Amino acid sequence: MLSAVFGNCLQVKVMDYLLSCPFGSYTKQQIAIGAEISRATLNNFFEEFLENNILIKNSHGKYELNIELELVKRLNSLQEFLSQEEIKKQEDIELNTENLISDEEVDEFLDDIPDVIDLDSVEEEINKKEEIYVNKLEYEFLKEYYIIYSNDKNMKRNKNYSKSHLKQNRKNFNY
Repeated sequence: MLSAVFGNCLQVKVMDYLLSCPFGSYTKQQIAIGAEISRATLNNFFEEFLENNILIKNSHGKYELNIELELVKRLNSLQEFLSQEEIKKQEDIELNTENLISDEEVDEFLDDIPDVIDLDSVEEEINKKEEIYVNKLEYEFLKEYYIIYSNDKNMKRNKNYSKSHLKQNRKNFNY
């Protein structure tokens, strides 16, 4: 529900997922998949969640939402409020009986869902679909890198230049 209000900011997606089941314990992979982001993207800001005590590592090596933290309590209250508002909206919508599905159709749909979900394949699918944004400076760096390495005739000649040039430019990007 938070994403509907605050947009698809990555941290909001993670908080939205964690608040949907605030008493659960999760691995990083489970959090990333639940929030529909890659684990690499999650790692970009995961430490901030730990440093700010939003997440706590439990004795089993999994992470839990710190439900005692005032920020989390307020976000949870906001999530509950937004959910109640959505329920009210849905109750106001008149049901169209033509679009209802039968119990048999529901059973058939549920039968097609696997009992066990392979998190690695789900994560791989998310990685393929994830959009990656780069700023203009990073774009220029990548474009130059591509030009250097895509030119087969000059590859050997440019190899030493490109390595030193890339090392120098890497400092500009904090790699």
